[in-house]
Amino acid sequence: MLSFGIGATIFANVTSFFPLNEKVRAEVLLQEIMVKTKTEKNFLDGEMQAGGIKIHKKVSPYSGAKGLSVLTLTASGRNNTILIVRKELLFSE
Repeated sequence: MLSFGIGATIFANVTSFFPLNEKVRAEVLLQEIMVKTKTEKNFLDGEMQAGGIKIHKKVSPYSGAKGLSVLTLTASGRNNTILIVRKELLFSE
């Protein structure tokens, strides 16, 4: 019974730490959008909202190299606080 109580306390502390959960969800969403953008070749800027997280997608030309673009994904949480920014090079055909 004591181990159950300790386990329940640890679980409650970990799951109540919301910013960590929000960052993990944002990371998963950014990865999904990154994969979807590459497979569908949807290189248009845009914004979307999912689960209380706002995602801003921007595609810009990579300076100095023809046929390359930079995909920048920014995830914002509550109060427009930036959670994660990811950048990746894309090959444009």
